[in-house]
Amino acid sequence: MTPGNSVKEIESFVETSLASITPENCQERMPKRSGDSRDFFLQSRSRVYDAVRKRCSQFVEGNARRCLAAGKRGKVDITQQ
Repeated sequence: MTPGNSVKEIESFVETSLASITPENCQERMPKRSGDSRDFFLQSRSRVYDAVRKRCSQFVEGNARRCLAAGKRGKVDITQQ
């Protein structure tokens, strides 16, 4: 990848980073990012990143609620999704 090539950067992000994200590893693989760019493609990458991170948080929260509810009933199965 050519340094400073924002098109290649977003392509790489989609092809490698996003391809390896699962509900189980999304929080560790997608830490909160900082900084913004004026570059259109880097802004697009940031929007996709933020949307995936938000969905990951929703998934983790929902899974935690299911576990807590199951724990109150005496059953805990964190693999059920």
